[in-house]
Amino acid sequence: MTKLEILSPYPALKLKTKNKKYLIVSDLHIGFEHRFNKDGFNITPSITKMLQTLTELVQLHKPDKLLILGDVKSGFGRINKEEWKYVPKLIEKIVKQVEISIIPGNHDGRLISLLPKEVKLESRELLIDDTGFFHGHTIPTKKLSSATRLVMGHIHPTYSRKGSPLSGRPIWLTLRVQKKFIFKEHEGTDDIIEVWVMPTFNTELSSDGLRVFRKKIISPLFRKINGTVSEALIITLDGSVIGDVNSMKYVLQ
Repeated sequence: MTKLEILSPYPALKLKTKNKKYLIVSDLHIGFEHRFNKDGFNITPSITKMLQTLTELVQLHKPDKLLILGDVKSGFGRINKEEWKYVPKLIEKIVKQVEISIIPGNHDGRLISLLPKEVKLESRELLIDDTGFFHGHTIPTKKLSSATRLVMGHIHPTYSRKGSPLSGRPIWLTLRVQKKFIFKEHEGTDDIIEVWVMPTFNTELSSDGLRVFRKKIISPLFRKINGTVSEALIITLDGSVIGDVNSMKYVLQ
């Protein structure tokens, strides 16, 4: 299995294969401030912090490629003025430092209009050695059925347990589940696959007043495997383990 490492305290991963190093982030949601600014609230653009953090990570780990797992922008449809301004601003500066590939997410409609030609827009899934990558708003297909590990974003995992001092913190969620619950190609087997869920790279989205609370699980994969997970770890950005499979209800509610 290729080596996958959480880069605590950053919401980022490093994947090391035989020949390449990848820096992986997800859910930048550049331009999310638009929905607040249009209502008269002055929200400072979050790209300054993300640009600084990405630059630090690239300089520190010297990856061959930056892989973004979707939701680079925030709006679903028409590109808003913050996205027109800030998506190119961030991407153009980072692509001068490292090669970039993007797996589009459900918020990335018309994203191609905002990207320099040097950036590669992938299909909705990518298999690198034994690790499959996708955004998380779709069920992984047969293309990823040979993977021993899946990595996704989309759900912005946050620990939400009433009365806990840790409630509201963005977290990593890793789990193990039988492949047959995801891929029909593995029906009748006991093969196990790991699933890693990334926190949003835009840490402003976990701030009080900006978090989104949902009444249902928004990931079709998690709706499919709910109740079948054999092992899980809930990990804070600083690397502390704060829960197991019995605590998943505090993340997926």
